[in-house]
Amino acid sequence: MTSPALFTSAMETFADPVLLPAKAERLVVLILVIAATHLLRKLREMWCRQSELNQWIHQTRMEGQEKVHNVLTMATTTNDSVLLTASETRQQILDKSLDPKQNIIFLAKRCRKYGTNQEGVNSVTEELYDDAYATAAALETKLEQMDAKDAPPLLGVPLCVKDCVGLEGSLSTGGLACRLNRRDKQDSLIMEALKEAGAIPLCKGNVCQGMGISESVNRIWGRSRNPWNLSRSPGGSSGGDAALVSTGCVPLSVSADGAGSIRIPASCCGVVGFKPSPSRLTFKNSMRPKKDDKYGSSLVVPATMGPMARSVEDCANFMRAVCSPTVRRGDRNVIPLDFNEADYQDTRKLKIGYFMTDGWMDPCPTGKRAMKEAIEALKKQGHMVVPFQPPTDGWHHNRLFVGITAAEGNMRSYREGLEGEMMIPEYAPLVGVAALPNFFRPIAKLFLPKRVGHLLGCGKNGGLTGYEIWDLCADLLKMKQQWSDAFNDTGVDAVIFPSLPIPAIRHGQCGKIMSVAYMFIGNLLGWPCGALPITTVRQDEQHYRFEDLPKIQRDIMSKTVAEEMVGSAGLPMSISIMTPGFEDEKCLRVMKEIEKGVNFQARPTAFQAKSI
Repeated sequence: MTSPALFTSAMETFADPVLLPAKAERLVVLILVIAATHLLRKLREMWCRQSELNQWIHQTRMEGQEKVHNVLTMATTTNDSVLLTASETRQQILDKSLDPKQNIIFLAKRCRKYGTNQEGVNSVTEELYDDAYATAAALETKLEQMDAKDAPPLLGVPLCVKDCVGLEGSLSTGGLACRLNRRDKQDSLIMEALKEAGAIPLCKGNVCQGMGISESVNRIWGRSRNPWNLSRSPGGSSGGDAALVSTGCVPLSVSADGAGSIRIPASCCGVVGFKPSPSRLTFKNSMRPKKDDKYGSSLVVPATMGPMARSVEDCANFMRAVCSPTVRRGDRNVIPLDFNEADYQDTRKLKIGYFMTDGWMDPCPTGKRAMKEAIEALKKQGHMVVPFQPPTDGWHHNRLFVGITAAEGNMRSYREGLEGEMMIPEYAPLVGVAALPNFFRPIAKLFLPKRVGHLLGCGKNGGLTGYEIWDLCADLLKMKQQWSDAFNDTGVDAVIFPSLPIPAIRHGQCGKIMSVAYMFIGNLLGWPCGALPITTVRQDEQHYRFEDLPKIQRDIMSKTVAEEMVGSAGLPMSISIMTPGFEDEKCLRVMKEIEKGVNFQARPTAFQAKSI
């Protein structure tokens, strides 16, 4: 039968009023069978893929448990009560009052005791102890021939490496199980520079799956914990690094910040975090948490490598190390700027602006007090500190950041990057919002609190149109000009503001509280920005009262924040310091002067009580 004849026969059949109901029922049944078969096939593929990934995870864990670390059997005479900063480590090695090998043994045992177990901070993904010891042993020969004034800035400093930074022979997973079948064949360019500067990789630090939320949990190595309170999050995505620096397992980390991923965990864990100007550093040969390492939105809102440490001077030494000819030769996209010692060591008095809120989420009582203490510290050192009216607010920052980074719709690149692995439950709120039908969004906004509705309107199911994306980019360019003009008009050299408006939250709550809009400012502008610990939550500050908030913030989000403030006593609180692009040294200088003025000395202890 020819095709036209077949078509005519089918039409005659469906036109027959007697046969039509039976044929229609069969057609519906056929469609349902096809759909069910397709669904079952997809489910089977997903199950098979997840089973394969589970085997990789099991194998990786077993390899880690079976790996022999000779260093852990060696004796050490280092005093456990003395935890050196990176700068102190370097100086004592030069003075020959610290044996670099003994220091590696001491810190390796500390990592194993506090950093690798599920009951401590659970933040180490790979242990590189024997390789670190060999590097430290080789350093002894170099020290005999080295002039102290020519010593590199990170001489003998043990380093934690974020689990996305390329390191020869190690895994760089970004928390993705699909990356367990490949190891780095070479160092990333930034690791080359750090090694040249004398740093010694000791371990790699845990991250969240896909590095997309402010938590540090994945299916490979589990959940990292906050050393100040194990029931709280260390932040993310560099939460493993921050926890290890905070516990004294390492004095320094190399991390990455695309949406606060250095400054969020630094704030949660009471350490110093610094996000440099993006074009001064390099991502070359480090993984991106997307399929084929494609991360297009970073062209508009670039991520950057940066340090976490227990002192600002350590962050300055990190910058001395990576603003180097090695990086510039290896990546011609890097701006050729050496570390400017004159700007960092400058003693002239500055004009520094401040603002207490971004209008999206007001800081808790401790956050307000932290700002006041930082302002007083600057004033006592002779700086002029003046109110600064930010030209854009947190509502605007959320709209731009969420709109641009989620422009693809339905978390498509995150899903593709998983390569068949199931998303962790912490992503569920984001998945639900992304999947909401577009026709329903305006209706939902009528019944939702203003802030929740605003976030709902930042994206679309199926993604934004080209016009909508470019419109957001135009608004971002306008924002950059507005902030530049605001600095010029007021004559300020830097601005300080809350880092996170609240202390570290409990595990799994990051999808319910959008408290990171302050972090987006530095990423959107591409300006250097640091997080500096100032104080801790007092017993009488464990509250977040509705009556103290603007009416627009009196919603379910603030109710959840109030619940999180209960039991927060003793948690650290930080502030942010930001300067215009490429004035990284000035930003670090302001951080150093606040650090000197407030003299934050608190240290976590919760991780010690639960150690193995």
